[in-house]
Amino acid sequence: MKIRPWILSAVFVFFCFQGFSAGWVPAIVVDIEGDTLKGEIKAGKRTFSDFIKFRDEQGRKQMINPEFFPEVITSETHFKSIWFDDEVAGYNTYCYGKLLTFGCIEIYDVIYPFRSCACKTQGTRKSNWVIKLDDEPLFIIQHNFFNEEIQNIMEVQSFLKRHSDLSKTVLKEIISRESFLNIISRYNEACRSGNRTYQSRANFEIDMF
Repeated sequence: MKIRPWILSAVFVFFCFQGFSAGWVPAIVVDIEGDTLKGEIKAGKRTFSDFIKFRDEQGRKQMINPEFFPEVITSETHFKSIWFDDEVAGYNTYCYGKLLTFGCIEIYDVIYPFRSCACKTQGTRKSNWVIKLDDEPLFIIQHNFFNEEIQNIMEVQSFLKRHSDLSKTVLKEIISRESFLNIISRYNEACRSGNRTYQSRANFEIDMF
């Protein structure tokens, strides 16, 4: 049975509105100068992309955006600013992404604007994981909405070719996004243990809460 596009859109919108029920949680916000602000944020599961609600220690509220506040860290979630260029998504824009694993290979869960053709000026919104490597454009992991199966696994392997030992494993063992994340997380553990920059960053995040 073919599922109508409007049904998928309705399901996506439902999950977006579910995110608005989030409560305030303690957070550290880092601005573009590297200064930190302490307070609380309100970011639902699907409402964190374009902005995050922030309340400082004096109770003052403001909307913070990823262009000027590139990092927002709570005890459970690390939001980071991600740059999408028009070659990747059809737009030049910043979005907040949830950092799922960091090290030599970073993976983010992000909702981003996407334009499939020039005729669609407004575009649409997509929810995917993206891979970020140094000196490389973002790579979007395409997945099946219902079973989490990765649909462009061959392209994933090609994108990770600089990590040759890992890219061979990906094609042989990976089916779902969860299994992919598990393998990348283990790979990053080894990467961080051999790199003091990554290790000190992890300790910094833990010590703040």
